[in-house]
Amino acid sequence: MQMKEIQAIRKRLRKFYNSLAQVINSGGFVNVRPDKAYTVKMLIQELKVKVQPYSKSSALLLDDIQNSLFAPNFNGTIGINPYRFGKLDAVLTYLESADFVCNFAKYLDTPWEDINDSIRKLLEDSSNASDRLSYNQVGVLGREIYIMLAKKVYRPEMDTSEDDKRIGPADAKGMISSYIKYVLKGKSYEDLRNYSDKAIKFAEHVTHNKTDDKASMEILVTAVIALVSLISIVYKGSSN
Repeated sequence: MQMKEIQAIRKRLRKFYNSLAQVINSGGFVNVRPDKAYTVKMLIQELKVKVQPYSKSSALLLDDIQNSLFAPNFNGTIGINPYRFGKLDAVLTYLESADFVCNFAKYLDTPWEDINDSIRKLLEDSSNASDRLSYNQVGVLGREIYIMLAKKVYRPEMDTSEDDKRIGPADAKGMISSYIKYVLKGKSYEDLRNYSDKAIKFAEHVTHNKTDDKASMEILVTAVIALVSLISIVYKGSSN
């Protein structure tokens, strides 16, 4: 769930950045209300705390940005330091990159040792991949992890299909979707079910696409790791 929280804060800060970027990056001056500056500083503080265990350099940058992004003007408004504003863009860009997701994954510890080993191999292979063949091999491994994950959590009684079509042994999307519906019942889990559904659909999409270039490979790695992390957290919670 930590990655979900990091990305939710990042999106809010990206929205703030995008709303002012055109003026500031063209040399213009922007003032913001004190309450707006306070909200942004609190978001940066929260992001810094959550990022710290996974990227100390990003946490240090966020600390500097938090302390120096805003400067009070004599008229009671708050000005923006353009240099720190640019730093904010750099940190937010990194936090949405495959590099950060892979670094985050180094700390991923699922209840399944074979998946842990496979994730480590996925990260190692993707970092060394340099041509179409090696990109495709990473894609094959990502697909295997996706199916392995589904088989770890799914049980036949979770299949609630109303027609005669049952979930097959290679239907990772069907297995994981059924698992989520089975363990996350009720109104209180609606947001998490919706988030899980999007993560499953994204993983399903990218693991069925060709990974014949670096960009598509990195997207696949990001999607698989994010889904493994999510399902691992749900599994641990439901097992307690």
